[in-house]
Amino acid sequence: METDCVELVQLWVKLETQRSAITSTLREIQNLNLLSSGFVFTYGSRICNKVAHVLTKQVASMSRTGVWQEAPDCVHELLQPECNPHPN
Repeated sequence: METDCVELVQLWVKLETQRSAITSTLREIQNLNLLSSGFVFTYGSRICNKVAHVLTKQVASMSRTGVWQEAPDCVHELLQPECNPHPN
């Protein structure tokens, strides 16, 4: 799982020595992680993940669930530089 929170990544990496307020939650995630194929927290700069940041802000204000069939208008300009050019 990628996050732009360096502190969360550091807490996860050094979980056994932490006394943070969220340590019990992280331990619960770790226990669930043992039952699955596994994952790790990694740091990703918000600048490198603008699309996810914009989408997260948009859905945080919604009170319903749904699925996008295509990219919402709010991220079209951000996606354009990331897409491969269409071959002629």
